[in-house]
Amino acid sequence: MTPGSEAEKRLQTASTHGLVAKTRGLSAAEKVVRPAFLRWLLLQPGIDPAGVRIEGAVFKEMLDLANLSIPFPLCLTKCKFRKPVILTDAEFRSLCFDDSTFAGSFSAKGLMLKRDFSAERATFKDYLDLRQARIGGSAMLIGAKLNAKSEVDGLSWIAFLAYAMHVEDNLMMHSDANHRFEAKGEVRLLGAKIGGQWACVGGSFEKGIFAEWLTAESFLCRRDDYGKAPSMKGAILLTSAEIKSRFQWKSVEGEPGLKLDHARIGVLDIEPSQDERMLQKWSLNGLHYDRLENPKEADSGAMLALLRHSDGGQFFPQPYRQLFRALRAAGHSAQATKVMIEMKREQFRDWQEKARWFRKPIVGAAAFLSSLVGHGYRPANAVVIALGLWVVSGIFYWAAAHPDWHQIMAPREAEVRFSSHYREDGAWPSESPRFFPFAYALDRMTPIVELGQVAEFQPKGRTYVQSLGIDVGMWLQILDWFLLISGWILTTLLVSSLTGLMRRVESDE
Repeated sequence: MTPGSEAEKRLQTASTHGLVAKTRGLSAAEKVVRPAFLRWLLLQPGIDPAGVRIEGAVFKEMLDLANLSIPFPLCLTKCKFRKPVILTDAEFRSLCFDDSTFAGSFSAKGLMLKRDFSAERATFKDYLDLRQARIGGSAMLIGAKLNAKSEVDGLSWIAFLAYAMHVEDNLMMHSDANHRFEAKGEVRLLGAKIGGQWACVGGSFEKGIFAEWLTAESFLCRRDDYGKAPSMKGAILLTSAEIKSRFQWKSVEGEPGLKLDHARIGVLDIEPSQDERMLQKWSLNGLHYDRLENPKEADSGAMLALLRHSDGGQFFPQPYRQLFRALRAAGHSAQATKVMIEMKREQFRDWQEKARWFRKPIVGAAAFLSSLVGHGYRPANAVVIALGLWVVSGIFYWAAAHPDWHQIMAPREAEVRFSSHYREDGAWPSESPRFFPFAYALDRMTPIVELGQVAEFQPKGRTYVQSLGIDVGMWLQILDWFLLISGWILTTLLVSSLTGLMRRVESDE
């Protein structure tokens, strides 16, 4: 085929000498390259291994290179494509479209590349289709702009369609110093496999990312080196995705709903929003991760707020248990305990909300009693509470046995208690047992151990001394019953805590 324009002549000459054809200084008409000529040239013998490369060309007609199998690179930089580009099931060593503009769609379903696909700073005014593409190097869309104009298989507002795309190295969808990556429509990467890093650093995504079942070595979404924060305005679906090493989500602007349910992550490095409304859009149920990037802050208010409000505020124990295991594995036992206490608190709150009206008091009482020992994670609380009750009640019993209070505590023996000597002055016969107020309080509180004080003494039924309209003797009897019940409750809570009955975490159900 004979070259028609000056650009075609330069392209043919450069391709046989391993050079880049330049169109600088040519008129608009001389920059035009016919798609048929390019296709013919690609199939000619004698092309240098450096490939076919041109800069600044204009393609007015549809470029159809479908089903071609070319062993060398094709590089069309700073070019303008007025019609759609079709590379369906084509094979190249590499493709480069840096700084190019595509007025129509870019369809490359089933594309096979041995090395890189590069479209840095390119502008796609319609969708980019790389479904089932196999890229042996990296897919570089740094600073690119992806718009959404026409429908793809019945789907509208699609900017980047890449179902089951396989990239051996990195998928770069981030900004550079002067150009921000922008996706005006949806980015769909369902089932894609990325062997290296998937970077969305400083990029803008206006319609969300759908990447269920995606596999990548790492995922980065944070502020770039030039100060631009990533902007996410739609849902980010990573359900059942696998990020083998680091998952980084920091300084993200917009109103994204991050869906990580049933995903698997190596290292979790996130910075949750402070907005409760935003946290409710997160989904964490079923998320598994090996460790945390910064476990020291994992029990902070922001992280616990995320667990509390995620999944629309619906309670799931698994996210708490996952965080607990990660903290415990990192050696942060105190923080892990704090997380599980928060989980139990939220669990009781959930039960309280779902319980029928006649069960709500029972659930409330159970929540209160469980909280006394940190829901099983702080059994020492039971000992501290018991010591406090013992000291306070011992003081009361000491006062009750004092002569100034008419010795309200009395021996149980009837012959001693009702003897004339005792009735007259309240003094006990010398042969009667000795009363020890603190021993009596301890004896009353311990349900198993007997110190002999309760068996020998009891409060008088009536003393004719009143407090708040009730006889003091009756108050002491109430204190007796309170200590007895408290002792049983605290003992039960302590045993349940120490044996682990209240804090089992084996199940994620």
